[in-house]
Amino acid sequence: MVGIITIGMPIKDRIFCIDKTLASISSQTYPKNKIKIVFIDDQSNDGTYERLLQWKEQHEKEYLGIQILRAESKGYISILRNLCVSNMKGDIIFFWDSDTIAPDDNALSRMVQQLVGSDAVVVGFPGYRERPSVYEKILQAGTELGGLGFTAIKKLAFDKVGLFNEKLRVNEDTEFFSRVKVNGLKVIFDTRSPCTHLKPEMPLHSSMKNGVLEYLRRVKYCFSYVPLVYGECLRAGSKPHLLRILYYFALPPIIMLWIFDLLYPIFPVTLASLFLIAYILLNLSYHVWRAKRNRLFGIVAFAYHVPCGVAISYGYFVKLIGEVYGDVRRWMRKA
Repeated sequence: MVGIITIGMPIKDRIFCIDKTLASISSQTYPKNKIKIVFIDDQSNDGTYERLLQWKEQHEKEYLGIQILRAESKGYISILRNLCVSNMKGDIIFFWDSDTIAPDDNALSRMVQQLVGSDAVVVGFPGYRERPSVYEKILQAGTELGGLGFTAIKKLAFDKVGLFNEKLRVNEDTEFFSRVKVNGLKVIFDTRSPCTHLKPEMPLHSSMKNGVLEYLRRVKYCFSYVPLVYGECLRAGSKPHLLRILYYFALPPIIMLWIFDLLYPIFPVTLASLFLIAYILLNLSYHVWRAKRNRLFGIVAFAYHVPCGVAISYGYFVKLIGEVYGDVRRWMRKA
């Protein structure tokens, strides 16, 4: 039975790709008279908002409704997503990113059918660039890719776990999915139907130096911002996030103890080495196991994520110490 659904699209300055995205929406075979579309424009100033108004005028009679709202997120996309939810009709909201192209004309119908026909509350398809970077290939190797680029969510998920966390600028999807799983609800990401993630053309002469600098910025981001996301996940009761923090926090001390034992043997060197190897192999095996599409990228993913994981773990504890210090200072001022 075909039901009413809502397509929610936060959008800002996407004039370079909005026509392709809108054409992909128009091509879907899902009955248009059962679709409400909610565009939340984040103060675009490149002509995107005007293009949406034109498209609405051309297609409004085809759909159940087309709503265009303007809001100012100040970089917090979670605010825009919550506006989409508050204006939805039907029992399913379909988040479609403004730079994403559906894999085929039946993708929307297939996703809704998959969602309705299962006990899952979230079904999503991953999105890749036409020419993916090494980092994206690492992600493609995984068995489960989380994100809201092309994802359907049942309304009951929001009734059960609440809306998106407006404390987060980005990674609001990670924290939301964490709450969904903590509450015993099911999330499915089907890698068999990848979407096309449109991006402005990158210079072909990108150098190794630029790649290294980009990775260093990624590690810095993991230290400075991602701990906030992990903190929110921990408050929701996520055990996997706690295990990751503890694992990566222990890794540098174990390496330092191994080096110390080489210089000043306390335990047999072989025993210390075996312990370190076993600890590292645990993580390596996990990444290789996840990378069912390409085992080699499981090894690459391990090398890529270890520094990021350590940065997140130590960033979290620095953040925690800062919060405790702030609480103590406030207590002392009151005293």
